[in-house]
Order: sequence, then structure tokens, then C-alpha cells
Amino acid sequence: MMLTVSDFVQVLKAKYPNIKFFNGCINKNEKCVGVYARGNATPISAIGTESSYKVLPVTLLVHWGENSNDCETTANTLYEGLEAGINTINNTRVIQVQMLDSTPVGIGRDDNNICEMTLRINIFYERR
Repeated sequence: MMLTVSDFVQVLKAKYPNIKFFNGCINKNEKCVGVYARGNATPISAIGTESSYKVLPVTLLVHWGENSNDCETTANTLYEGLEAGINTINNTRVIQVQMLDSTPVGIGRDDNNICEMTLRINIFYERR
């Protein structure tokens, strides 16, 4: 069974109940986080047998008000929590949460002057 972005969003909602998370969008809310599937992780291939793990590549878009310090604080909170790891997603063992950047990446402001930052991660999980 493959993990989905929806599975990951459910974990984030439970871990951070004060943050609004959306799958594949930001829903035009002033303060929320969009979680998007990223299609550029290298496929896992094994020689002779199936590999024991898979990868879910995702990007989190932190869309967080007009105050850049608040946006950065929220992005850093998420970064530190994800860097510390996740044990399971949808009853599947997570092997590693790989952060692809050394810190959240600022991408500027949207058309409504809302600050945005991204976190790019790969979630390595046990194949079932």
C-alpha cells in the first residue's frame, strides 16, 4: 500500500491542531499550510527482489499572514517537528523524514501580501 498526501495531512493535523492544513491547496485562508505531492523523488528500485521501502515526496507551503517573523516562526516549528521524525503514518512505519533544505525556504509574498515559505521533504516508509 502506498502512502498518500492525505495520510500525511491527517498526521500533521493531529500533531499541530492549531494549524489549518489542506491537501493540494491553501484555500485562500490567511494562515494555513498547503501540502502538495512532489513528483521529483528518485524511484526506488531493487535488484532481484522488491525494495523494502518507498518514498512519499511532498512540499509544505506555509502561507502565514503579513508578518514575515510569524511566517518564519511557524515554518521553523514545522521544520523542527518533522526533522525530529514521525513514527507512523496510517499504520505504516516511517523509516526517515528527509529534509531537502537546511531551513525552510522563503518564497516571498502572494498577490495579497501574505508571506510564504516552503519545506521540501521525502518521507521514507516501510513497504507493506
